[in-house]
Amino acid sequence: MITREEVMNLFIEACPSFKENWEAYISSEEDRNSSTVLYSDLTCLANYLVGQIDNEMMLETKTVFDMIEQLLHQGDTFVKEAITVGLLEDIQNKLINQSIDLNVFNRYMLAETKKSWGDLFDFWKS
Repeated sequence: MITREEVMNLFIEACPSFKENWEAYISSEEDRNSSTVLYSDLTCLANYLVGQIDNEMMLETKTVFDMIEQLLHQGDTFVKEAITVGLLEDIQNKLINQSIDLNVFNRYMLAETKKSWGDLFDFWKS
């Protein structure tokens, strides 16, 4: 099982271009010991991913979504929840707030990610 302590390093490995943003973000964070800090960390990643859409998507987008899929399969319960209601929901909200098509990342999503993405959308639509 992949734990919360491992998640952001895995995303940095999957997306080296995110590292500079990540380092700037963590240098400004005051409380890195909170049990829910992963949710804030994933917001930073969501901001980065959505911000790359205007740059014709980064080459690493597929690798990031492959990592999301892996975490949904191999993460512990906390990690799976954080990926779904932290990262994926954050991405959806950012896309909606910026009037960007919610399907923009669909081509990168594998089965479990698509399911979680759809479940979130259906939850908020109802």
